[in-house]
Amino acid sequence: MKTSSRPLEINSDLLLTSPEGANIHVRGKGNRLDVDLDPRLLGSKMRRELPPRSTRGKRLALLQRLLRRADLSLAVSVRGILIAELDGKGEGTWSAKVLGLAPMRLHLRGLLRALWVRRS
Repeated sequence: MKTSSRPLEINSDLLLTSPEGANIHVRGKGNRLDVDLDPRLLGSKMRRELPPRSTRGKRLALLQRLLRRADLSLAVSVRGILIAELDGKGEGTWSAKVLGLAPMRLHLRGLLRALWVRRS
């Protein structure tokens, strides 16, 4: 049996479905978690349900510490279009800071493409 020097290695798939029928597909690939969101989750209803900026920041900082300890990174996409990343080291892009999503690295081009796909 091959062992890894990594604290945590994930090789699995998980499918979550919201009460509205929107899917969140989580796939573990070694040291990376890929989260693919249903475009419906980018709707205005979801944005209204986001926690306050200070709460978002605390939760993302906690998630970042957990990712650092586990030596994992997180990639968030919509229909395969990368919109954000988080690892144990990043400080966040200026756009993430403006939106209260630091320490994530937002990919604005990907986010705009994902929003466009949602409209289609």
